[in-house]
Amino acid sequence: MLEDFPAPSSTAVRPRELPSLLAPSIRAAAEEMDQLGDIPEKLLAELREAGAFRLLTPYELGGFETPLTTALEVYEGFGRIDASVAWVVWNANWGFVGALLDEAGTGRLWGGAAEPIFTNGGMPGVAVPVEGGYRVSGNWKIVSGIHGADWLVVVAVVMRDGAPRMTDAGVTPPWGRWTRPGRGRNPSRSSSEPTCVPP
Repeated sequence: MLEDFPAPSSTAVRPRELPSLLAPSIRAAAEEMDQLGDIPEKLLAELREAGAFRLLTPYELGGFETPLTTALEVYEGFGRIDASVAWVVWNANWGFVGALLDEAGTGRLWGGAAEPIFTNGGMPGVAVPVEGGYRVSGNWKIVSGIHGADWLVVVAVVMRDGAPRMTDAGVTPPWGRWTRPGRGRNPSRSSSEPTCVPP
């Protein structure tokens, strides 16, 4: 599965070059973005192709595996051109999860023909243990870039008997799960009825 995503070559674009490389396309799409209230498909495809969404993706999965300081410079560079584009690029850079998953997990997320685009809803939902996994529900109010995303990353607090499950240290562990996003009208909201997902 990993062979499908070769590491970037030494002649590939460097992460810090991405904002200047894509600046003409971003500026050309400004009026359309204002009308749509979203990033147009053509610009989204250009961002994906150039690697704007693989800054933190492991090298073995075709990503840049950039240090956080470099990623922040890239976000700042996009922000100087268009703040909304920078925000979506920032929110879509969840490729680091590839370093946390086993081969089955990376195969599922990176098993398509293109680099996956993620989006994130940072507000926590609820995960209740059930047979075979967890029942997840929530209302994620800020999910920037959801219309162009392949995967939605949500956070849910594991509950037991109506209260957060606590560890011995007294800390409620967050719990994340990747699901395919719906195509709702509002690009900044996502919600889920209770849905069973595997552990």
